[in-house]
Amino acid sequence: QYAGVYTHPDFPLKVTVFEKEGILMAQATGQGAFATEAFAGHRFTFSAAGIVLTFDVAAQTMRLQQGNNDFLMKRQM
Repeated sequence: QYAGVYTHPDFPLKVTVFEKEGILMAQATGQGAFATEAFAGHRFTFSAAGIVLTFDVAAQTMRLQQGNNDFLMKRQM
């Protein structure tokens, strides 16, 4: 339900979200993939980099938060 490629006009990279062996993974363009941990509802974290991903399945969006950065990214169809 979360898998897809997410973009935002002010964020220079595409973020691909996929499942691998039951774990939700994310990978930005040109970067290594990282495993996330679910922590509340549709929220996942990658604590090593301070990343929080919050999904709105109905709206087809993912909010990516890291430090002072906050991007509401749309899933590409």
